[in-house]
Amino acid sequence: MKTSGLLAAVMLSIAVTATAQPAGPNWGELNAHQQAILAPVSAEWNRFAPEHKQKLLALATAYDCLSPLQQRRVDARLKAWADLSEEQQALARLHWQALQAMNPAQRAEVLAKLQGPAATAP
Repeated sequence: MKTSGLLAAVMLSIAVTATAQPAGPNWGELNAHQQAILAPVSAEWNRFAPEHKQKLLALATAYDCLSPLQQRRVDARLKAWADLSEEQQALARLHWQALQAMNPAQRAEVLAKLQGPAATAP
């Protein structure tokens, strides 16, 4: 999977896996580098499901290998998620679940519409 594909998958998975399950490493157990990268979601960290924490930790590990543009995108998406109200996050989770229930062709069509004309340009 390309780095940008990993980035997209991890960032989109945020919408689904934030729950009240306190398993996995707690925020205080993360190293300083991981905490710096994942700072926007620090307030929610201990409520994330273990599999979500693992995806975010994988992202933090891969962060230094990302291009500066990809790093800025990760930073912006983490901050955007953290800035959403609980209601907006719940709605985003519902939309993500609906997207995952679609067949690949439907999903690609919806994502293309969401990304706009710039995403489909060669």
